[in-house]
Amino acid sequence: MVSYDKGKGLLKIEVDLPDFKPEEIQVTVKDGQVEVNAKSEGNGELKQYRQLCYRYALPKDTDLAMVRSLLKSDGRLLIEARLCHHSCWNRPNLKKTSQFL
Repeated sequence: MVSYDKGKGLLKIEVDLPDFKPEEIQVTVKDGQVEVNAKSEGNGELKQYRQLCYRYALPKDTDLAMVRSLLKSDGRLLIEARLCHHSCWNRPNLKKTSQFL
């Protein structure tokens, strides 16, 4: 889910990742995008691998140094990006890729 808090000048992104441990999740900011990668490897007789990748294009006026993420205990990953100016309120292009291996 993507939302804007115009009063605070924040872009907020929420991703549900309840089946992943914190060490299996990586959040990076590069080339004007936030990318969330989650990868897990199951244990036991039958090996199972799971990988998810979410990419969110950030508005041009995003302060890339002020992008923060927090994984809540219920598995929700919260990402906040501070906007430098309130002039660009277009919803970012959302590209979602899910892979199950």
